[in-house]
Amino acid sequence: MNVSNPLGSLKNYFQIPISEDYGVDFSDQAMGILRFNYIGGPKYAQKPYEVNEALKYYIISTYQVLNSDGYTPEMKFEMDKLTENYSRIRRCYYKPDYFIDAYPSIKVLVDLKESDQIVKTYWGKIREPILRLIMESGFNKGYFNWDTDQGKFDIKDAKLNGVKVSGMNLVNCEVRGLIENCHMWRSSAENSLIKNSIIVAGTDIKTSLLEGCRADRTNTIERSYIINKGEIINCEVTESVIKNAGIGSNAKLDEECTVIEDRLPKTPAPKGGINVEEVRDYRWIKNMRKSEDQGFGNQFEIKY
Repeated sequence: MNVSNPLGSLKNYFQIPISEDYGVDFSDQAMGILRFNYIGGPKYAQKPYEVNEALKYYIISTYQVLNSDGYTPEMKFEMDKLTENYSRIRRCYYKPDYFIDAYPSIKVLVDLKESDQIVKTYWGKIREPILRLIMESGFNKGYFNWDTDQGKFDIKDAKLNGVKVSGMNLVNCEVRGLIENCHMWRSSAENSLIKNSIIVAGTDIKTSLLEGCRADRTNTIERSYIINKGEIINCEVTESVIKNAGIGSNAKLDEECTVIEDRLPKTPAPKGGINVEEVRDYRWIKNMRKSEDQGFGNQFEIKY
């Protein structure tokens, strides 16, 4: 796609990612609400000037986009950068032969078997996830395997940047982005959001947010925020905040870690009754029977 093509037609080819996990959250766009999730970082609350400048930038940029007609040269230039590989990827979508020639450094396998005929046979199942990775993350080298028994995709020896990876096995990969419902072996993730995943072995996590993740032995987590619902953290953790996680017997937490529990342990109830030393006087109960309250005058009485 080149600059001469109308930018207004892009909506036919691209979708706006709608999720609270992205920098700009369009979940409530229909209500006229946009959420910007960029403000953060160490001690951001102590930087009021920088935060105020960022808010001004969001407001002015949004206003300019909503109240301008046509497209500036800067917009066209940025769109060219985003779509420079689009034509080639679209051609690959319909022609597996062209994909094999265009991306020789990406080895596509099915059940760990590699051949051009296998790629052509399973291309209808493989093409969407692999081409999405190429376009969104710059994936251009590594292994991509379709495990027909497990119904999952495996990615090995790849570098994925700024991407959403969902429901895949990552082996010996470097990832920056959103990792969701994945298994990770001998990989690394930095400045990432990792959700509902299992960090199996040999993986290094740095400056990331982990939600609902299990981390087994031989992994390391550094300068990260862990929010779990009882999932076990059983590895080395340094300079991190750990909330509502089960701490495994093999976990190693340094002095810079902070462990937060959702609620304080309940105080056990006393066994037996409450002992009172003084003598109790219950005569006041007998006096209550002399009350003038006779109930309803028309009370129905059963006669036997």
